[in-house]
Amino acid sequence: MRTESNKSYKFGFVLTEAELRRLLGILEDQLKKIPGVSLVTTKFEVKYRNGAVATTSSLDEILSQENLGSSQIVELKIESTTESDQAPNLISVEFHDLNLDPKSDDSVRFTVKGDERAWTFITSSLLEERALRIKRFNLGMLLGIRREWELILYMVAVMFGLMGWLTFEILDPLDFPRVESVYIADSELPKRATLSETLDARLKSENVKDPIQALILREKLIEEREKDREKAFESLAAVRNSTAASNRVSNWRDTWRRHFILTLLVVGLVPPSLLYCARLLVIMYYPTFNFAWGDYLEIFRRKESVRKFIVVVILVGVIVSFIGGVLANISRIGQ
Repeated sequence: MRTESNKSYKFGFVLTEAELRRLLGILEDQLKKIPGVSLVTTKFEVKYRNGAVATTSSLDEILSQENLGSSQIVELKIESTTESDQAPNLISVEFHDLNLDPKSDDSVRFTVKGDERAWTFITSSLLEERALRIKRFNLGMLLGIRREWELILYMVAVMFGLMGWLTFEILDPLDFPRVESVYIADSELPKRATLSETLDARLKSENVKDPIQALILREKLIEEREKDREKAFESLAAVRNSTAASNRVSNWRDTWRRHFILTLLVVGLVPPSLLYCARLLVIMYYPTFNFAWGDYLEIFRRKESVRKFIVVVILVGVIVSFIGGVLANISRIGQ
């Protein structure tokens, strides 16, 4: 029964000369295990950084390539088949540098076609094993190296959010005054004569001698005094609210001026800047997709050495900072 197996991966890889020869050995050995097969044909297709494509049947010719600059390999296809009058048995393996060849969606892809189901599945498993041996974590995908628009969208969203927040804060104290309760003690109101003193003066000035008239005059004085007290309270409360609103606006503006730059840096600029720097470091010192032979091999080894040095320096710095903090806390507790 004709069977086909297809698998693809997006992880990085380090494909060295030794790994490539082992992979080619698996392809040819598996095809030769098919009964009646004596001849296996293998073809290589190489795509370079400048867009040129070359086809050959010699592995040594592939490994002797310069593999640097415009001649750097960005795609390698290996196809091994058997000669047959019917549909041939076929094994195809592809490697793509997703950073330099953005048209591809998968970094590693292989296809196995055969007449026997067991042979197809066993070959597919062997290829999967070999692919996992050259696997390299795709840190670039995590940082969005191929998705620059996400970083730009993030920065635009942050800036619009910050502008909206600032606009709301600016309008809030000016256009939407807050109603606040104000407590005013009696001692804060304007001082005036007592009720008895005022009543005695009014009785003498109006020459009131009838007790009933005196009671009526007393009630009128109480109402007048209450109205005067309410007016004084409202006037003082208005002054208090106006002063509080002015102070609130002034305090808010001072706080905004003092913290605006810090907020802008922390919220709007620092995260995308750190992400951008991390992306640059990954691109420079963590090559994800590597055809590690030819002139590129020396560059790859150099980048690996620099990256390991940077990681060691960072780890040592973190450890020293942690130990220093612990010792400082211990000395502070001892004092």
